[in-house]
Amino acid sequence: MRKLGICLAAASALVATAASAQWKLEPESVFGIQLGAPLSDAVPRCGPIYPAVESAKLCVRHYPKLPNMAGLENLPLSGIKHSAGLFFDEGAVMALRVEVAHQSYETLKAMLVERYGPPTTSETKVLTSRVGVAYQSESLNWLGKTNTITLTEREGKVDASVVSFGNVERRASAEARRKAAIAEGAAKF
Repeated sequence: MRKLGICLAAASALVATAASAQWKLEPESVFGIQLGAPLSDAVPRCGPIYPAVESAKLCVRHYPKLPNMAGLENLPLSGIKHSAGLFFDEGAVMALRVEVAHQSYETLKAMLVERYGPPTTSETKVLTSRVGVAYQSESLNWLGKTNTITLTEREGKVDASVVSFGNVERRASAEARRKAAIAEGAAKF
């Protein structure tokens, strides 16, 4: 019984430590775009010219054939070449994804740490290319109650890094529908 009490006290101390380590700089919005909510009219649509060279202001480019995705142009990432997009779940912003050249990884990482504090988790992996070359890839996560940020040093290809800002509830909703669709499809076999 005494051992159980010691174990429970240790577990309580761990929970208290985890609670005190809660991410305090969790954003509600990124680049003025609120995660988990419908896209505001405050973010203008990009004009007909592609890419949006007519303005240096952030704008969104909707794609008629891809209703759950939109491009973002003119992000305020001075000096960092990037491509960006929004992903929607039932009309609300589920995620904002920015891809940059790997050479900008350290700069992007420093910007995120400066703005949002240290990541709540990190992991380093060794990735191997098709021709056998090994590359190190770091993955940093800021895990909040409502939103998350994931920065991956090498995402999908060795020369690209990706930061993804996501809404926990919207991602869970989309994943639940995806699993239900799989189960429904599997039942038809």
